[in-house]
Amino acid sequence: MKKNSYNIDSWYESSHSLTFKQELNKKIMTILKNLTQNQHKLQLGLPQMLPKKDKIYLINPNKRKKVDIVSGFEQLSVFSKSADLIIVPHTHQNNIKDHLLFAEIDRILSNRGFLIVYGFNPYGFFSIKNSLSIKKNKINYQSFSINRLEHNLIKYGIIKQDEIMIDTHKHSIDIKALKDVYLCLFQKKTIPLNPITNKKSILTDKNLNPSF
Repeated sequence: MKKNSYNIDSWYESSHSLTFKQELNKKIMTILKNLTQNQHKLQLGLPQMLPKKDKIYLINPNKRKKVDIVSGFEQLSVFSKSADLIIVPHTHQNNIKDHLLFAEIDRILSNRGFLIVYGFNPYGFFSIKNSLSIKKNKINYQSFSINRLEHNLIKYGIIKQDEIMIDTHKHSIDIKALKDVYLCLFQKKTIPLNPITNKKSILTDKNLNPSF
């Protein structure tokens, strides 16, 4: 029986994602370097791309994967307000009940804690090409824009602080809105909900040359 499509995890395990994973890894490491006060770190879903020395507890419902905690994303086996930093790698695009995922993130994220979310930009070249692909080559994921992500999280007081856009491949047209993947940094705020006003974005690094 032929496979009709494959999921995001399978794409990350393929050779097609190698260059992109390296670039994404550098961006995330830049963030973590600037968030040294965060002691308890969780990642909801795969892939795991960060060094093991920077201990981040992996949570995934698939017990066959190498994870630290086997748990569904819609009812996490984690204490409330126990995470200082949460990473969400496309998990909101994996055709789950995203409103329950966001409610759980709100429950387990500490006050002033940080949230990193990355996902495929529905308006990017990657998503457009994927939607036009024949069925056997198509990656199965839910379309989820940055605006929709912000709308879902702001009601919990989880406010976007910064964003960058990354390409999975080099394109001849360098337009931010058409880049393939968004990487967003959020922070859980107490009232009043005022954004961070740091002059320097913690997502930027002069050696990485991110495109804004």
